[in-house]
Amino acid sequence: MLEEITIRDWHHFDDEVMPLPYRRWLFRGQSDSTWLLKTSLYRLFDDLIKMFKICQPERKRRFARDKHEIAMVSHFKANAHLYLKSLPRKSESNLEWLSIMQHFGCPTRLLDVTASPYIGLYFALESGHSDAAVFAFNHEEFRKIDLDILGKDYQKSVLMNKKRDKAFIIPFEPGQTNERLVAQQGAFLVPSNNYETFWPAPRKLERRKC
Repeated sequence: MLEEITIRDWHHFDDEVMPLPYRRWLFRGQSDSTWLLKTSLYRLFDDLIKMFKICQPERKRRFARDKHEIAMVSHFKANAHLYLKSLPRKSESNLEWLSIMQHFGCPTRLLDVTASPYIGLYFALESGHSDAAVFAFNHEEFRKIDLDILGKDYQKSVLMNKKRDKAFIIPFEPGQTNERLVAQQGAFLVPSNNYETFWPAPRKLERRKC
């Protein structure tokens, strides 16, 4: 289900978000309403593929995004003890590692979102010079669908999904948080593969445009 609402002013925005139950919805603000929802890792891979096509237009190159992501995570984990005082337990999923990588500016498949519509609105308007957008996601719907399909071990399943598998999205709140996540009431949305954007979405979401 998709709904798009053009916001007239602050009061209209407030009227739209106030009825939404707190922490059932997650929000993401973008300063350009035409931008697709892309993770930093997706953008990196996209740029690399474009660069290969420019540098070697005659060569057909297969770019294994999953293998490159695994190599990036493994390299980060192997060197993290040099910079971090506490590391995730071995029993923790790789999503915990991805959240740490995201904090340090590494490209990952995590998409930043917030539990506060007003923080989402801040990021939408902070540096915008055109029509901005605030996306609203009912993350309980994501959890309900994904638990039915994947079971309780869905956090591991999300990183095992391949290009030809059916895509899905899960919400994720890391157990090991940081000052930025706390201040921004932050969480993440995680796509099951690195070959698709969030938009159009493979799951139920609503887009609220300001």
